[in-house]
Amino acid sequence: MKAIDHLERAVAADPLFANAYAVLSVSYGVMTNWGNRDERRSYLEKRAAAVQKAMEIAPDSDQVLNALGAAKEFEYRWSEAEAAYRRAIGINPNYVAPRANLAIVYSALKRHDEAIALGKRAIELDPLRTSTRNVHLYRLLMAGRPDEALAEAPEAIALAPENPDSYVNRANAFGRKKMFPEAIADLKKALEMDNETIDYRIDLATIHANSGDRPSAEALLREIEAKIDEATPASLAGLYAALGDNQRALDVLEKALAEGDTGLQFLSADYIF
Repeated sequence: MKAIDHLERAVAADPLFANAYAVLSVSYGVMTNWGNRDERRSYLEKRAAAVQKAMEIAPDSDQVLNALGAAKEFEYRWSEAEAAYRRAIGINPNYVAPRANLAIVYSALKRHDEAIALGKRAIELDPLRTSTRNVHLYRLLMAGRPDEALAEAPEAIALAPENPDSYVNRANAFGRKKMFPEAIADLKKALEMDNETIDYRIDLATIHANSGDRPSAEALLREIEAKIDEATPASLAGLYAALGDNQRALDVLEKALAEGDTGLQFLSADYIF
């Protein structure tokens, strides 16, 4: 939110600052992961407006093309997203973001080897960028390679021990290996750092359900359902599926599809399903 505030001031001061509009668009996109459905929908609309403005000003900017790719990705327009990211990489081969983002597209399309190769190259280009490492860890999980994720997670954690996403990714890798006590410990660590993000609770409840501890999963589910409007649908559906309530999982996904929710991005590739 602080980033958005500064970026909005920047474009107010210079309405032709294309790269500021581009980063503003990406920042709005990040915010679609939080808040209730109306707030997330509002950020999606703001994202689209910002990237459209950026494209009007500088359609050949690598940053603008990266923002365009991200916007198309969240609309599930995969070929358009890939084209935008490829153009950005062509303009600036050392720009990390479009490589990491193109890996996300390939992962969603189950092109896992290409996704992982892009993620590794992005880390080589900027080894201190924690978000790139976390994106790569998630790509490894999607590809069914939890051992590699566990091998690489400690470095991501060491680079930014205050970042809960690194612990969440390692927890999910532990979960894939049925190492449930380790997974639960990591998710509790993430919740100590960020007690507001409802999806971390969903991940913890899902691990409890998969471990056979249904009472703990259902206790967390009651907390989650009190703030259900803040949950991303794919995560919530994954929890219902882990609890054996497949019909409720499908109902959540159908509703999310009807509302155009971006949380369905990895539905076809996500190991949870």
